[in-house]
Amino acid sequence: MEDYVVSDVNEYKNFNEFFTRAILPSKRPIAEADDHNILVAAADSRLNVFNSVDAATTFWIKGKEFTLSNLLQDDALAEELEGGSLAIFRLAPQDYHRYHTPAKGTVQSIKPIVGTYYTVNPCTVNQDLNVFTDNHRSVITLKSHHGFSFAIVSIGALLVGSIVHTHAEEEKDLEKGQEMGYFQYGGSTVIAVFPKDTVAWDEDLVANSEKSIETVVTMGERIGTFIS
Repeated sequence: MEDYVVSDVNEYKNFNEFFTRAILPSKRPIAEADDHNILVAAADSRLNVFNSVDAATTFWIKGKEFTLSNLLQDDALAEELEGGSLAIFRLAPQDYHRYHTPAKGTVQSIKPIVGTYYTVNPCTVNQDLNVFTDNHRSVITLKSHHGFSFAIVSIGALLVGSIVHTHAEEEKDLEKGQEMGYFQYGGSTVIAVFPKDTVAWDEDLVANSEKSIETVVTMGERIGTFIS
């Protein structure tokens, strides 16, 4: 509890206040904070990275309805990101439950999508259930410092009551690693989608993901780079 802004559990009014507790920035340093081309983990999570949707559906996501169009519910944005790279951050209930932007950007839009609450455990993601495209979620589109757009999709899951935006506001500039929001109680997932040929994921993460192995990361750790 010494890692958190409020360390005394008696100061939390209810369990959700405790569950969504804010962490001290010093406990989650942002990798190479001044280098805007370095990408960082959006959350404390189990991470998979893929260079395309085809790779993601080959090695990890088995739901037959998983397409960018279905995920984003925005055909124009899906076309802009077609063939792009994905990072899938799976948060378990025991994790720090706030999520952050993996890259610097200006928020262009925030779109809530009503859905169900399947668990995001691999036992369902690796089966023929359309977890990510059926679940309640929020699509945040940002403009990068390179001029292209990328999307951060926060996805609710089993027992998640709501997705709350904190610093994610339309037209707001966010620094790499800046908090975007939090999930109330339960498991959840964040998917970052970048355009084709704009990102190079770190090789160890790619190697694990191609073996269908998740890598445990903490928010702010380096996960890849923009291709300049």
